Amino acid sequence: MRKGFTLAEVLITLGIIGVVAALVMPSLIADYRKKEYVTRLQKAVSVWGNGMKLMMATDGADFFDDTDFARSLSSNSGYYNALESCSYIDGTCMMDKADSILKKYFKIIKIENKFGVTGWKPLGEGPSMGVMDLKLLYMPDGTIYYVSLTNVDNSSFATKGDVFIDVNGKKPPNQWGRDVFGFVLNNRGQLEPFSYSCVGEEFSNGMGCAKYLMENGWVMDY
Repeated sequence: MRKGFTLAEVLITLGIIGVVAALVMPSLIADYRKKEYVTRLQKAVSVWGNGMKLMMATDGADFFDDTDFARSLSSNSGYYNALESCSYIDGTCMMDKADSILKKYFKIIKIENKFGVTGWKPLGEGPSMGVMDLKLLYMPDGTIYYVSLTNVDNSSFATKGDVFIDVNGKKPPNQWGRDVFGFVLNNRGQLEPFSYSCVGEEFSNGMGCAKYLMENGWVMDY
């Protein structure tokens, strides 16, 4: 009566397990990363929304353009980006004041100007779409908010600019629809996803994937 396996049988079994693992593991890893991207995006959207709600409640503002942050930029024509030069009031740089106000409501570890075009890759066959001259807000969990706001102190504009979220900072893949997502900022201080297509349409490049995820139950099935 046999009491065990031969060395050949063990090696064959291990070989089969290795082949199966090689076939299955890439898919499992890809699925895990997709879920991680989505979870981090949900958190980033929530953190932004909560910070803005606290800012507006503290300032007693019903609209974003009535906040101290927006008013501090009135001398900068309502712009908050990397290009806008600093205007001074009573010896205080208003752009620096705007930065300090944001730090009261968000756990920002660094604010940086990003000149030139971002190098984010498209998703699918669509054209590459970079954005330019942004304020980068670095968060403790590695998330970066790329911010370019315009007319923030003007109530006649329903939207106040763009906020791009890179959920894992400068780590790869740096790709639209995977770890990079685009939003517009409305006058309630909340983020609304870009209305572009996500994938599957001509010229789609992933810029509209935040909207797709929100409408798809936060499932990245593309």
